[in-house]
Amino acid sequence: MKGSLQFTELDGRFKGNDIFKWMVSITHNPEYQRFTPMPLAQSDLAKIIDFNKLRDWCWDTYGPSCDMKDYDFIHEVSLAQHNDNGGNLNEHWCWSNEEDHKQKRIYLATDKERVWLETRWR
Repeated sequence: MKGSLQFTELDGRFKGNDIFKWMVSITHNPEYQRFTPMPLAQSDLAKIIDFNKLRDWCWDTYGPSCDMKDYDFIHEVSLAQHNDNGGNLNEHWCWSNEEDHKQKRIYLATDKERVWLETRWR
């Protein structure tokens, strides 16, 4: 992975804070060659590739999950119907894959998932 992981502890300002404790995003410092900045498209591509690697690792490690929009909807409907299994949602993680490449995030449920992810990716 070329980028670094940024962890944000979720609180009331963030969507999913009632389910997940951590939000993970990937940051990239621009790389420069002498006198020529690296094209922005290259940096965006690196973010997309790193995010997909991280999401694939979470899928392989914690099992299948879904996008936060779907996760949140299923969770709300399950609560309204008093369905304890949450629609068979993965209790460890999900992701957010917004159209803007800068908004790709992984959501983790507990410190345990954070430590395991950090151990693998740092």
